[in-house]
Amino acid sequence: MQENYVNQDFDALQRKIKTILVIRPNHRVGNLLLVTPLLQEIEFQFPHAKIDLFAKGNIAKILFKQYGSLDEIIQLPRKPFKDFWNYLKGWFKILTKKYDLVINVNESSKSGSIAAKLARGTMKLSCRTDTKLQLDGYKHMGKYPVYSLRFFIKSNVHDRDVPYLNLKLSEGEIERGKVLLDKILPRKEKIICLYTFATAKKMHSKEWWKRFFDELEKLFPDHTFFELLPKENVSQLDFKLPTIYSEDLREMGGILANCKCFIGADSGIMHLASASNTPTFGFFNVTDVEIYRPYNRGSLAIDTTQYEVSDIAKLIQQQLKLIENKDDVIISQA
Repeated sequence: MQENYVNQDFDALQRKIKTILVIRPNHRVGNLLLVTPLLQEIEFQFPHAKIDLFAKGNIAKILFKQYGSLDEIIQLPRKPFKDFWNYLKGWFKILTKKYDLVINVNESSKSGSIAAKLARGTMKLSCRTDTKLQLDGYKHMGKYPVYSLRFFIKSNVHDRDVPYLNLKLSEGEIERGKVLLDKILPRKEKIICLYTFATAKKMHSKEWWKRFFDELEKLFPDHTFFELLPKENVSQLDFKLPTIYSEDLREMGGILANCKCFIGADSGIMHLASASNTPTFGFFNVTDVEIYRPYNRGSLAIDTTQYEVSDIAKLIQQQLKLIENKDDVIISQA
């Protein structure tokens, strides 16, 4: 898509842009949560604008519940031919409504590119990684849309940190998570959440998880572990630990917000932990660390093909000590 770069004074641009369409027709938890840095950046740059989000599936309204800047979430059904009327209805909305700015979050998305072309917008931006910029995390799916927007509007805040993923949990949701943890755990402090599930080749074997957990127990004898279960109700630790299962993503976020850290493979739940402001240790073995790593404070992305399980456990121990000491040094990738 041809980008219409703005040559106006930024203050005038802020007054001009009042309606924004953000396009991300994807139904996966992680991919939708990776839009939250861009939404926060829009709120910062255009505090008086109203945003529509063009998404897919039924979870967007749950994940973005606390984003007051969102005027409407246009949700395409995951299976269009089973709900063809609502599928057409979603497309019809972006064809009929006029926007000051249309943002396609991922240029490589075919459906996103089609939606951006069809949408009625005075200005249009298609977000992409830019290897020429060499900014921190310029390949990351949560960061490059923010950088793209900043350069598009010629913003002068390029040195400002990109916002973290943010579920914007309420105090009530966090308290509810504490109550749920209290019901299953004998000790209530130094809680570590394990999530042993992942899709396809991203999932580590039961033998790997057993060896890794043996190392964790040695290094963290005074900590309390539990396992957050996936909807598949499977455990790579054979249900050795206390477990929690929930179908409510915000409830899971509230649980994770009460944990000292989250440990698990690259997955939507890993991004949920990051968006819940919990130090997140993400394991990578096939997916690109630079694109998907967690980057909230204290988090660490670990390529498990490069380390023995004992070394991975020590990396986590080292990082948690930094957090406990309130050290500003953050290891983002190992």
